[in-house]
Formats: sequence, structure tokens, C-alpha cells
Amino acid sequence: MMEKFVSRFLIQEANYQISAIAQPLISASDHFEAEARKNRPKPPLTLDIPADPVSPGLSSGATPVTPGRVKRRERRAMLHSQSSQQELCSAPAASIPGLAQQVDRLQKLLSKLENKVSFNNIQDETVDITEENLCLLVQRSFNVDERSMPEFRSSLKTYVEGIIGSTGILHINVRSYKDSNFIMVYELWESKNAWSSFLRSELHKGFQHSNIEVLEEPESCVTMPIPVSWLAKQET
Repeated sequence: MMEKFVSRFLIQEANYQISAIAQPLISASDHFEAEARKNRPKPPLTLDIPADPVSPGLSSGATPVTPGRVKRRERRAMLHSQSSQQELCSAPAASIPGLAQQVDRLQKLLSKLENKVSFNNIQDETVDITEENLCLLVQRSFNVDERSMPEFRSSLKTYVEGIIGSTGILHINVRSYKDSNFIMVYELWESKNAWSSFLRSELHKGFQHSNIEVLEEPESCVTMPIPVSWLAKQET
């Protein structure tokens, strides 16, 4: 699933970058075409030469205009126009505004994703469910009344200091958020039984009782079992 997600993301981002690159190319093409039309000389007037060697209205001593000379002028004008257009189209891509920046950004993005995403470290473990050793992660959410924040923090400090010495606790972390009254407490217990035993302690009951009047809504609690082997790998 992760590989498919990354593939879709890369395709969407590449499509976006290619679209961004195409716009300057279209604008440049329109600019070159306009310049070519502007620099293209007007085609010479075609003279209708009669069959007689001397045109009516010309004296016998005047030099007539022959059709071959007119055609040669037209060919020279067309060659000059094509040469001018080829010179414009051969301008380096870096001269197109924004194109070099878009190409560079796309290259850096693809390099960053290729270096960051790795599927070599995925582990497929097969374990005996009767022998698997699990610890328990507990997430507790508190929406504190703004006026009661000092009182809540005082009781929370007492709770954290007391839980550190409790049996079965591995780690505790308190996280608060800027411009918010939400406070999250993360507790890591060595087993579900250890956490269940702590819920019956006077420390936990006292903390819950002190929160009745200071919270805007009841506390939210979420638990998640985690293999103990993961913690050992993180420590190493």
C-alpha cells in the first residue's frame, strides 16, 4: 500500500511540474512565432509579363522584367525568413523565463523523495501470539477550562511526580499546545495488567477527582498495545 501511495504521489507531482514547465514553452513558442511574422519580409508583387519581349508602354530601348528574376527574389526572401525563424527557435532553454527554475525544482523534488523513501527496512515478523510480550501506550487528553489552568497544572505536577515511582511505568510525557487549552499525557506501561492495577491506586483516583471542576469536557483516554521488542530496537 505504501509503495502504491508513493507512486501515485510521484506521478501527480511530476504531472504538476510538467504542466508548469509547459506553460513557459507555449509562451516562448508564441513569442518566436510573433517575432518570425514581424521579421518576415512582405512578398514581392508578382508582375504579369506579356508574351511580347517588349511590354506595352515601354520604349524599345527599355529593359523588360523577366519572370525568372521575380522567382529568384521570392526564393531568397523565403530562405531568409526560414533562417531567421530557425535562429529564434535555437535559443537556449535557459533564456525562457521560469523554465530553468521549474526544471531544477522538479529534479530536486524527485531526488529528495527517492532518497527519503525506502522499502528495505520493512520487517515481516511471524510470532507466537501466546509468547508475544506487549507493553501498553496510554494517551490521555484533557480540555482544560482556561480559568482553571493553573489549578490543573498544579494537580498534574503532583500526578507526574507520583507516577514516576509507580510499579510498571516505563515512561511518561506531557505535551501542551500553543494557543490552546488541550494537554496530552502519554504513559507507557510494561503491561496492560500494570496499568489496570494503577487505575485502582489512590494517586489516580485523586487526580481524576481534582479534574472534575477544571475540565470543559470529560477526559479522553486511548490505549494501544506495542511489542516490547520495538523498544529494545529503538534503544540500540
